[in-house]
Order: sequence, then C-alpha cells, then structure tokens
Amino acid sequence: MGTNINGNLPVRKMLLSLIQKRFVKTSSTTRPPNASSSSSSFTVQYLINSCGLPLQSALSVSKKFQIDENNLQKPQSVIQFLKSYDFQDSHITKLIEKWPAVLRSRTEDNLKPKFDFFIKNGFVGQLLPQLAVLDPVIFRTSLDASIKPCFELLKRFLESNENILAALSRAPFLMSFSFNATVRPNLDLLKKEGVTADRVAKLLLLQPRSLQHSNDRMVYAVSYLKQLGIEPDKTMYLHALTVIARMRESAWRKKIDMFKSVGWTEEEVLWAFKRFPYILLTSEEKIRGMMDFFLNKMKLERQTIVANPALLKYSFGNRILPRRNVLEVLKSKKLIKKDTNIATLLKLSEKDFMERCDTKYEDKVPGLLEMYGGIDKGKRLTASCQGRNPNENPFSSSSCFPVINLSAFCFPLKMNRNINSNIPLRNLLSLIQKRFLKTSSTTRPPNASSAFTVQYLVNSCGLPLQSALSVSKKFQIDENNLQKPQSVIQFLKSYDFQDAHVAKLIEKWPAVLRSRTEGNLKPKFDFFIKNGFVGQLLPQLAVLDPRIFRASLHAHIKPCFELLKRFLESNENILAALSRAPFLMSFSFNATVRPNLDLLKKEGVTADRVAKLLLSQPRSLQHSNNRMVYAVTYLKQLGIEPDKTMYIHALTVIARMNESAWRKKIDMFKSVGWTEEEVLWAFKRFPCLLLSSEEKIRSMMDFFLNKMKLERQTIVTNPALLKYSFGNRILPRCNVLEVLKSKKLIKGDTNIATFLKLSEKDFMEKCVARYEDKVPGLLEMYGGIDKGKG
Repeated sequence: MGTNINGNLPVRKMLLSLIQKRFVKTSSTTRPPNASSSSSSFTVQYLINSCGLPLQSALSVSKKFQIDENNLQKPQSVIQFLKSYDFQDSHITKLIEKWPAVLRSRTEDNLKPKFDFFIKNGFVGQLLPQLAVLDPVIFRTSLDASIKPCFELLKRFLESNENILAALSRAPFLMSFSFNATVRPNLDLLKKEGVTADRVAKLLLLQPRSLQHSNDRMVYAVSYLKQLGIEPDKTMYLHALTVIARMRESAWRKKIDMFKSVGWTEEEVLWAFKRFPYILLTSEEKIRGMMDFFLNKMKLERQTIVANPALLKYSFGNRILPRRNVLEVLKSKKLIKKDTNIATLLKLSEKDFMERCDTKYEDKVPGLLEMYGGIDKGKRLTASCQGRNPNENPFSSSSCFPVINLSAFCFPLKMNRNINSNIPLRNLLSLIQKRFLKTSSTTRPPNASSAFTVQYLVNSCGLPLQSALSVSKKFQIDENNLQKPQSVIQFLKSYDFQDAHVAKLIEKWPAVLRSRTEGNLKPKFDFFIKNGFVGQLLPQLAVLDPRIFRASLHAHIKPCFELLKRFLESNENILAALSRAPFLMSFSFNATVRPNLDLLKKEGVTADRVAKLLLSQPRSLQHSNNRMVYAVTYLKQLGIEPDKTMYIHALTVIARMNESAWRKKIDMFKSVGWTEEEVLWAFKRFPCLLLSSEEKIRSMMDFFLNKMKLERQTIVTNPALLKYSFGNRILPRCNVLEVLKSKKLIKGDTNIATFLKLSEKDFMEKCVARYEDKVPGLLEMYGGIDKGKG
C-alpha cells in the first residue's frame, strides 16, 4: 500500500493484523499473532530465493501459505532433509508448488519413516523424489494405516517390488487417498468376478488408470462384458474392460451407429470389438477416413477389414500409406503376387516388414528402402534426389518446393540430374504420384501440384505454413486455372473479409476457393446482410462455422432463420444468438436443435422462455433429443413446471448431467450435512448449484461453517453462495464485513449472506465507500486482498 500506510499506521496495523489472524490463514496452521504486513512479501521472497519457485508460483503459494521470517529453522531443515534423500532443486521446487505445507512437516517422525519404507522397497536414487513430485498425497497419508496396507495389497497381485515400482512409477495415485475409495473396491470386484491375479497384475502394470474409475462404472463394465459373452479368462477381457469403463452407453451406441453408417452390421462391430477392443476408441474421423482408403483406394473387401480390426487403429502416415505404396510398387514389378493378403503384410512388425518386403527387394528396386523411410519422415528421398544432407531443413533452400508429410511421394520434386539419371526411382515416383496418392475429390495434376498449392495458400491466402501443408493433403489448386480461387478471394474481400478472415475460412473450408460466388455465396451473404449481419459480423459468422454457407439457402438457411425468428422475434436477437452459437444455423439444426425446440413447445415452455434459452444458453439445444426428453421428464418428477422462472436453468443443468453424476453430487452434499430434500429444494431455487465442483463445495462449506460461523440452514436458503468466486467475492467481502463489525459500524448479528449476494456496485456503496472516511484504507484493502497486495 506504498507510503500511505505510514499516515494511518495504527489503523492499518489493526486492519492487517485482524485480517491475517482471522481470515487469511490456512486451514492447517495458525498464523503467528504478530505477523507483520510484510509476511506475504517475505513468503514470496523466500519461496523464490530459497526454494527456487518462479514468481507466479510463489505468488500463488503465498495466498494460502505463509512463512514466518522469525522462524526459518523449520523450512530450512525440511529442505536440507529432502536434499539428504537425493532431491534435486527442481524436485524441491515442484514438491513445494504442489504441497507447500511440506515446509512445516515433521521430518524425523513423519517423512523419514515413509521415505525409508519406500527406499527399503526399491525406490532408490531418483525414484523416490520422482514419486514424491508425481503425487505428494502419498506422503500425507499414514504409514501404518494406509501406505503399508496399500503396498501389501498391491504386492498380492504384483508379487515383486520391481513390479510395484513399475506400477507406482506410472500411476502414483495407486497409493494415494483415492486407493481405498476406488482402487481397492475395483480390485476386490475383479477378484470376485474371477479375474486371476496374474491378469490383475497385467492391468496394474499396463493400464493402472483403469482402476481409477468409480466402482459403479467398473460394475457396469463388468456386467456389460458378461452380456457380450466376454469371460474373465479371455485374453482380451482386460482390454475390453478398460474400453467399456471409459465409454458411456450413449458414446458406445453412437460409435456402433457410426460403424453401421460405413457398412458394418452390429454383429460385426461386436465381433471385431471382442478381437480388438480398442477399435471403439478410434475417432469417428479416422474410422471414416481409413474405411474410405481401404475400400476405395486399396480395394480391400469389407470383410477383410472386419476380420482385421486392428487395421483401423494403425497410423495412416507412419504405417498404412508407406507400406501400401511399397506393396503396390512390388506388385507392379511382379515381385509379389497380386492376390497377396495385404492385411497380413500391413499387420507385420516393423522388423518383419522390412525383411520381407523392403530389404529383400532393394537390389531389384533401387531406392525402395529410401522410399519406405522417406514417406513418413519427409526428408530422406528428397535429400537423396537433390544431393542434400538428409538432416537439412527442406524449407531452407529456395530451389526446392516445400514438402509435406508424405514428401516426394505426395508431389514431385524439382527433378535435377540425380533423379533423372535414376530411371527406376523416377518411374517409382511417377507410378505412385499418378495411381495412389490422389485425393478422393480431385485428380492430382501430373506436375508439382501439392507444392504449388502450399505456395499459393501461403503467399496468396495468408495461411501459416503448417496450415497450408495440412490443407494441401486434402485439397489441390491447379496453377493453370487460378481465375476461380482469385475471384473467390476478391469476392470475400468485397464483403469486408479481412486477410485474417480469409485465411481462417480457407483453413476450415478449403473448398470455398471453388465456390460459385454469384450463384451460391452471394445470395446467402446478401440474405444475412439484409437481416443485420453487417460490417465485420458476416465474416465473423463465416469463420465461426462455415457449414452455414454450405447449406441450401431456400431449403435450409431461410427455414432455420424463420424458425429462430418465431422465438427470438427480432433480427437483433437472432444476430445475438448466432454470434454466440453459429451451430444453430448449421447442418446439425434439423438433427438436434429443431427437435429440441419442438419438444419444449410441446411441453408448454412459452416462446419468451425459449428465447431466453436461445440467447443465454444456446448450447443446451445441441444435446441429443433423447437427452432433452430425459431432462424434461426428470424435471416433471421434481415438480418443476415449465412456467417456473428457474425451469430453463434447471433444464440446462439436468441435460448436462447423467444420472450417476447427479446421484454422486447429491451424495456429496449429504456428506457435508445436507439432506436430500434440502439439495432438491436448493436446486429448484438455484439449479447451477449442482454444476459446482465437489472440491469447491467442500471448501466453501468449510469456510462458511467453521470460519464465518454461518448456520447450515443459511447456506441452504442461499445456495448461490456456493457458486460465487471465493477469491474475488467471498473472502474480500467477509474481511471487510468483519472489520466493520469490529469497529461497530455494522451490527454483530448482521445477515452476512445478504451482503455477500449484493451486486458489486451495491456492496461498494453500502459497505466500502460509505465507511472509507471512518476506516482509512478500506477501499485499498477490499481491492488489494484478492490481488495479493495487502
């Protein structure tokens, strides 16, 4: 507070002392009674100079932890103790960031026995410091009541200290507080289900985080595997278990439907899942891309892919494409039969593929090895063709085109004498370029098409190099026909698109450069401009979600706009809603938004309330219709009618939470003293309460009950208190109010909750500015506490 503090020293000292002693102490320690105003400043300095913390970390730690400059023996002894156990400076810094209270730990009778226990069991050298930094929670638990029993239970399955060491190094939470809550019940469940100890050991070593799922989730996964007929003695049981435990039922259903959309039957999906469970963790985008490539480019039978589901999980750039190119070249040379089982060769280990298909034929097809290695690395073949060092930056020479991930096989190099003299290699390049690396939508021009595309996107469209390389993999520009892309760019600029808008739009929608401007884009642009999207609003809308402009104006855009107008009435409101959620007018509208709007109308939600939802929480309408039906039904069960003020807010909360998450949140409130009836009553008054994190609710309840001495019923009656920011609102206001009470400027029985709920403007007027002359520095204190200035 600078020099001002000296003018009112007694008052300032009293304020600071009161705040330090009563409200800004940590839950685990009591601040020394004579802590000075420089306590936080000293703490920051000590953490930086003696513990090696960066300034931001030191400031953060100092908000919840203080070091007494008159009693440095304890933190210094802790640091020396850690160093005696081979903790490096970086370990100490990270440990204090995660667990500041370690500086007050009792070393001899607390830390030392635990450290010695782990060292005795194999955590020697840097392993102990690494374990401590990964999860300090381990060393805050009781050695005899927690650590040893956990260790022994792990040993039952893992047998050797080496295996326990390996598991804990990968997942230190196995020995933290969550062990008894999650890991132990899940281990007991697997044992009960007949999973043998050696299989559990495998799970602990390879997929330990699977055991961190809630027990309810694991019970569901085990039950579902039974339904699928996957028994615990099957090789793939544990892999299937880890996959099912990670997926909600809706996600599982969605993935199966996606496979069906690319030609699989549900029976085939389940059969493939039993053989290779991780197929269901593959992204939709990758599965569609791989299926398209295998069926349309490689001409594999669908049944071949079903029989070899692992094909869909392999890396396209690192394995599938390089191997396929090599195999096609070998076929063209009649070095392998045309009816060779391609899937088998794609599944070979790297070593076996190199031996059988690469080095074996290197003398008959010169450059085959470089080709196979060069496709993925994008350097080796380019370098060998141009006489450059393979490690040289391929973009550093102005004499060569930029190369993308697939190097010379995606587009030709500037051929010099080296490659022209190597006829077999030149033929390989030509063969691959012409037959195997064209995109699905266009035929690649015979000359440096991809190179030119990258250059054009960078130089004429303003894309960064990485983005241009990415776009060039799926979109090509013909350098002999530049009139179309140039006319599109000029058209966009005529509608106030800045260079940044043009670049971002092309990144998201490259095909815009082939759009018909007059017959397609112009009518749509004009429609939006007519309806209020003027100036920069139209470019911003296009960049946010280009799908809008790929839809039909008459069949999609206008009907969507009119439906929104039914609820939002004015163009201004539609503009506001679309600016926040452009998906409202994208292709997903008919699949999700329209059915959800129809549902709300059917349930009796008035147009003005739907309008409120569209303006304040538009993303709620993006939930599946099944999810919204569930939410509406559940609200009926709770007695929350559509005409209630909080109906829309409650709907958005319920739609975001599945039943298990809802139940878990209710149980958490009950664990801090609420009844279920109180939780439901509070939810009806302030639905967003149930979106607060468990950690925040527990800490806020502790603060209100134990520090502020509020009655539990006061919190139940004012549930919004649990949602406010602790650092920005609750703590600063509580400190001000307590100071005002101590000065008898407000009554001791004042309803604190009322003041905490005031708007910022009202609180400033009623509790800060009003008393500034009677308590000098009150304004600085209120603003400074949160920013760490007090």
